[in-house]
Amino acid sequence: MRSKIYIFAIVWLVVVILSVFFPAHAADRSGVSNQHVKLDLITEFDRVSPGQELHLGVRVTLEEDWHIYWKNPGDTGLPTRVDWLLPSKFVVGPMLWPAPSRFKLENFVNFGYGLTVIFPFQLKIAEDVLAGRYPISADVSWLICKDLCIPGEAELFMDLQVGDLGVATADASDIENALQEMPSQAPKDWFDVTVSQDGQWSLDLSRIDSTVISAEFFPARSDVIS
Repeated sequence: MRSKIYIFAIVWLVVVILSVFFPAHAADRSGVSNQHVKLDLITEFDRVSPGQELHLGVRVTLEEDWHIYWKNPGDTGLPTRVDWLLPSKFVVGPMLWPAPSRFKLENFVNFGYGLTVIFPFQLKIAEDVLAGRYPISADVSWLICKDLCIPGEAELFMDLQVGDLGVATADASDIENALQEMPSQAPKDWFDVTVSQDGQWSLDLSRIDSTVISAEFFPARSDVIS
């Protein structure tokens, strides 16, 4: 019996050592669950060809009544951030922000997202990239709030196959929907902005197109309006 115990202990020790020096493959970390939030790294296509452009996405799924923040968080909070580690000749564009929602707490107004949001990124692959599997990682940081706020950070991994042109993934339509939710810039002849001597801003939308059913204003910069 003692020898069996020793053998089990040695085998268990070997497993622990292997898990330290040979962690799980990157493709197994495309999804991470954290406190009140789940994150997934998703892509439009299962494989791509050299020279192709496609969209990646960071999907954030939150528990009910929790929220994270837009690029301008509002009166309080911190913007969600994504930093990429990419192979050579892979170039990612800026973070694209779907239109946010307003969250009010007492006298504070914040801008952000509840339930589910996808942050799309355009990825460009150079034409001279060789066929093969390439690791991609995204370091995501956020502040999630309800009655209290909890900072979080996670690293997401995936392998992208470069070769023949691939087919759309099950997540492609979700990424397309997120792109459709990007806020649009209103034509300048739809509105007038005036600033009084005491620094008060006034936005006049009386000339807005009659086909517009509703409109919302979100300040893109936190240092302009207080």
